[in-house]
Amino acid sequence: IGSNSIHLLIVEVDREGHFRSIDREREMVRLGAHGLTVGHLAPDAVERALAALERYADLARAHGCKRIIATATSAVREADNGDKFLRRVRRRTGIEVDVLSGVEEARLIARAVAYVRDLGDATTLGFDIGGGSTEFWVLDGGEHTRLVSNRLGTVRLTDGFVTSDPISKRDMERLRGYCIGTLARTQREVA
Repeated sequence: IGSNSIHLLIVEVDREGHFRSIDREREMVRLGAHGLTVGHLAPDAVERALAALERYADLARAHGCKRIIATATSAVREADNGDKFLRRVRRRTGIEVDVLSGVEEARLIARAVAYVRDLGDATTLGFDIGGGSTEFWVLDGGEHTRLVSNRLGTVRLTDGFVTSDPISKRDMERLRGYCIGTLARTQREVA
């Protein structure tokens, strides 16, 4: 459950722990829209997210899934009503959602990249730009050595800095300043 979209992946896992994709869905619900700047999930975004999760729960059950693993990221972890949202998800779908810290989100993404890409022994910097945050990781020989999450995400930046389309010069300068400052801190943490 991301700040911009909610993804569903249904897999079949064999005895060795390998999986085969059965079905996948993605719905753009923009759960973090305006919430990342004010710290509160908007009612309309919550309703869109709940409708998508109900549909996903129905799909999982139709496929005979024995286990549903659900995680949420920055929009839910930062919202003052995130707990209330999670209770509503549980009541309407039966799904228990784990809220990931930014560092745990980075660790899981790094692990997934190492699983699907043979990076050898090369030291590799990777990043994932989400709606509310961007996670950075350094892999060395397939193992993570640095994990960093910052508050650079597409929904957050659009809501916080863009007031016109096309973006004004003033908004672009404010956005650029925020990104440069945030990335300077991230560089110190990753280096």
